[in-house]
Amino acid sequence: MSLITASRLYGRRSQRTFDVLLRTLAEPGRIVELPEDVTHPDIPAILWPALSLGGVDQVVSVDDDVNHPLASLVRDATGSGVGTIRGADLVALTNATPAQIEHVAVGSAFEPEAGARLAIGVRDIHEDKDDGLPLRLAGPGVAGHRNVTVTGLDPKVAARLGTASATFPAGFDTWLCSDHGTVCAISRSTDVTIEGV
Repeated sequence: MSLITASRLYGRRSQRTFDVLLRTLAEPGRIVELPEDVTHPDIPAILWPALSLGGVDQVVSVDDDVNHPLASLVRDATGSGVGTIRGADLVALTNATPAQIEHVAVGSAFEPEAGARLAIGVRDIHEDKDDGLPLRLAGPGVAGHRNVTVTGLDPKVAARLGTASATFPAGFDTWLCSDHGTVCAISRSTDVTIEGV
């Protein structure tokens, strides 16, 4: 099976991937695994949001590089255009930096749909606080608060996610995608506190 064929989502694979994205966005901080029959060893988890949501009316950016081979893969699989972060509807960052986050589209109160959907690659996401960056999430979809610990996320990037991305309803929605296929979302309506800071 070619990489393009493996990255195309149809039928139940498409439904299950979209279900993971929707459930995690509806319940920020909930950690969910991508379905085994969706994942592929040569397709990083950060691509699955773009592969699921991409289409001919969308522009994707991978690491702000218009020549990135993973951006070409999304284009070939979904028909999406390829662009820079500033003009992208779907952004995938393998190692997000604060400078990159500054350029992610946030839309406006009149056009909240113009806010991008962002996938950030991290090493791990878990519920205990033993190792990594401890985040406390609160807001719609969270009963009280939810704690998650993320390994491989720059604290300055974490501080720009959720409600810090823009004044709601503007902003961008984020999925943190681990190396081994777990996903956790931080919606634009989520308050993010870095614990211990």
